[in-house]
Amino acid sequence: LKFISFGAGRSACPGISFASTRAELALANLVGEFDWELPSEMRGDSFMDESSGLIIHRRDSLMAVPTPFSQN
Repeated sequence: LKFISFGAGRSACPGISFASTRAELALANLVGEFDWELPSEMRGDSFMDESSGLIIHRRDSLMAVPTPFSQN
């Protein structure tokens, strides 16, 4: 259990809910500070196709291009 983040069972870290909330807040701030676009070679419908198999994977990696947010 020592390799599980924040531990487990009775020895679990009491700060797990605080850390999870802070991580979500940091990600939300990062997403909100940029306008996100697809690269020019990627169409909007092309990244949603999935390959089939025992485990479903995206056909292509999801790439996003951040540009600084402007309120114009």
